[in-house]
Amino acid sequence: MKAFILCAGFGSRMGSLTKEKPKCLIEINGETLLERHLKNLRSAGIDEVIINLHHKAKAVEEYLRENNNFDLEISISKESEIMGTGGALLHAKDLIGSDPFLLISGDIFTNYPFSKLIKKDWNVNFSWRNDGSPVEGLAYLVGISHLYPTKEQDDDFTWPRLLINDRLSRFISTLITDHDKGYTYAGIAVINPTLLRQALAI
Repeated sequence: MKAFILCAGFGSRMGSLTKEKPKCLIEINGETLLERHLKNLRSAGIDEVIINLHHKAKAVEEYLRENNNFDLEISISKESEIMGTGGALLHAKDLIGSDPFLLISGDIFTNYPFSKLIKKDWNVNFSWRNDGSPVEGLAYLVGISHLYPTKEQDDDFTWPRLLINDRLSRFISTLITDHDKGYTYAGIAVINPTLLRQALAI
């Protein structure tokens, strides 16, 4: 299973922290966010990683070289202009291949065990209900109960119910137990590349 780390963004919400460095190279307790992700992925058994770059790309590439890619096979997907998450995945579709992959936002700090998302039969049963029965789907998003309980919510990262059905995908998170609450996308997902192929067919 491959992982894709989103590292192309400007990190504008981080203010002065990203003025001189890309957001994935921000340090917490002496460790960059990117280093933390790569080490946790390696510990989970993932050895192939794709990283998309745009803002201060050379700094990230140099950082990876200096650290011998953290003993991982890393492919870089460079973007001449910022493309957003969907555009980044479509741009890197050849690197991604045909198997479901783990998607991680490069600017999050998390203790989530990536090993929970590594399943040998994602292609057969993309996801599971709480009772263990299979569910067809194109995206599995990790969500947490609402971080923004007020009406001033960031709609880019929230969804109101357990299942959202549209013509492209079904989003499922086993962490969601109350269908009436809102939930925040944690920046961690498993994506079936079929979703990308369908997006190209629209």
